[in-house]
Order: sequence, then C-alpha cells, then structure tokens
Amino acid sequence: MFVYRKVLFYKKGGGPLMATVLFVVIVLALVSAIALALVPVIKKSFSSLDNCLDAQSSLDIVKTRLTCYDASENLAGLTVKVNKEGMKKFRVAFTDDLGSSKVFDVTDGQSILGFAMFGFGQPGSTISPLIQFPEEGAQLTYIASGSNLIKAEIAPIVKKEVCPIDDVVDLNPCAPDVNLAQEPLINVYVSVRKFSAGTTN
Repeated sequence: MFVYRKVLFYKKGGGPLMATVLFVVIVLALVSAIALALVPVIKKSFSSLDNCLDAQSSLDIVKTRLTCYDASENLAGLTVKVNKEGMKKFRVAFTDDLGSSKVFDVTDGQSILGFAMFGFGQPGSTISPLIQFPEEGAQLTYIASGSNLIKAEIAPIVKKEVCPIDDVVDLNPCAPDVNLAQEPLINVYVSVRKFSAGTTN
C-alpha cells in the first residue's frame, strides 16, 4: 500500500510539471513566430531612411576624372555614389571663387534647371533626359552650369529635411581630354560592385 500511494503521489506531481513544460514550449513557439514575422518589417523600416541619423554616410562624391571643373564650358562634373538603400533625394551645393553658392535638390525623374546627367550635352539641351538616381552601391555622373566653381558639397534630404553634409570635394580643372559637354547618348553608370571607385569614366 505504501508503494501504491507513492505511485499516486508521483502521478499527481507529474501533471503540473508537464503542463509547465508544455506552456514554456508554446510560449517559445509564439515568440519565434512573432520574431520571424517582424524581421521583414524591421528591415524595411531601417532601409526607408526615416531620419537624418539613418541617412548619415549614405552619399559619397567619387573622385573620378569627371569630378572636375571645365572653365571653357562653365561646367562642373560630379560623380555621386549612393551607399544606402532608400535614398530618394539629395542636395548638391557648388561654391564659386567668390564664395557664392548654387544649390540643386536632386531627385529621380525630374528636370532641373542648370543640372543634368553627364553625356547629354549642356544642362537644358533638347536631348537632356530626366534626372536618374543611382541605386544602392552604384554611382552616376552629373554636370552643373556655373562660373568659376571650385567646391562641391553633398547632403541627403529626408522628408524635406536637409541633413548634415556627407561629403565635400574641391573641383580641380578638368584634364584637357575631358569634355563635360559631350553629347553621345550614353551616360556613365558604373556599379562599384564590378569596378573600383577610381574607375575612369
């Protein structure tokens, strides 16, 4: 009888223990499911660049042969690389030798007075296409009209807020064989995954 009672006691104690184990397993399964469901949402929120902190270091001015100033054409060339997904707009400010600035807010699919894609002639020419925007990890070259431009700065724009400057470059005179006003219908579009940042365009 003593043994029988001991067995009954064991069975009575095992019920709550099994229930606790089962509860823990269910909770862990629910937590795992919720975590898996939230991963895409979290990734999307991080890639949307909701504020200037997210957008920090998202842009570079690449020092190619086309990042220069052509005094004969009054044109500045600028090769821009995008480092982060979700970048939709940026501001470029060119400074001349007198300290005055020309500012362009650049976004995809727009036509901007005095600012254009490289490879389509002067900004505003009849063959100038709408502005294209670099994808993440890629770079594009733009040209801007202006007299005696000596420096360029670039900054992200997030939700109409102009963020702190990401990069600055001095515009040296273009090499004699560089023609920023050239008109072949080919634009420079270099993926940095395939070429180095110093690629000659």
